Amino acid sequence: MSSIVDCEWGIMNIINAGNRIMNVYVYQAPIGRVMIDTGYENGLKSVEKKLASFNVPMAEIKYVFLTHVHDDHVGFLNELLKKYP
Repeated sequence: MSSIVDCEWGIMNIINAGNRIMNVYVYQAPIGRVMIDTGYENGLKSVEKKLASFNVPMAEIKYVFLTHVHDDHVGFLNELLKKYP
């Protein structure tokens, strides 16, 4: 799922790379791609696949913003940092 938002940088496409249970948002900011939350542990492959369907390589994500520390928001952060340092 993707949403188009008008902001001070212009039109912004916000991608929800999560699923029915968790939300993992990715958007392009002037500083690079930003991921908001990482979803549940072992969810990285699913998010990689969803982002690939939007032609967004994981290597383009420069920043991860965590809204709070619950397992559905920080679950695959360690795996993400190991795979994409």
